[in-house]
Amino acid sequence: MNSKIPTSSFCSYDSALKIDFLINQKIPKIITYYQEVRDAHKRWSPEPPAGFYEEHYWIERFKSFEDLNGVNELRVVIRDNLKILGLINFGNGERGCFQNIRLGYGIHPSLEGKGVMTSALKVLVPVIFEDLKFHRVEANYIPENVASCRVLEKCGFKKIGISTNYLKINGKWQDHIMTALTVENWRTPDPMYK
Repeated sequence: MNSKIPTSSFCSYDSALKIDFLINQKIPKIITYYQEVRDAHKRWSPEPPAGFYEEHYWIERFKSFEDLNGVNELRVVIRDNLKILGLINFGNGERGCFQNIRLGYGIHPSLEGKGVMTSALKVLVPVIFEDLKFHRVEANYIPENVASCRVLEKCGFKKIGISTNYLKINGKWQDHIMTALTVENWRTPDPMYK
């Protein structure tokens, strides 16, 4: 693992919350998290693939994570001592002249609106820019997802456009607001988003 993530608390809301690598987690805890958030996240997330809630699916996924985590991807969880309460994925990293990585995340409904995801991203974005040396982080959200919009704004992401019929979510093709944060904007943030 080339990336460094904080091992101590990162969030003023709850000092028991920690950030950890997804690969360090027990598969049953990952499955439990996804089962617990399934209904709440259905309107924002793609349909999971076959076998998603089964251990064999995650064993295969972990094999692919081991090759990329900390180089062109960063997959982490928000957890307490008992269970996973959120997942953050910086993935699909592209190098060369683009140096772009995509961000996706989800939080347990019990922590929505508490500033937990914003706090976690403010800790992890420096890892993406300083340790992994990406130039740009891209994140997209469904226009009706006001909470996700606020998280990204608070972290300095700028709206850059609309991607029509971008992903099939909840049974239909959904438009997404495209946002991005470049290393330059991160180093000199817009006061509007502090």
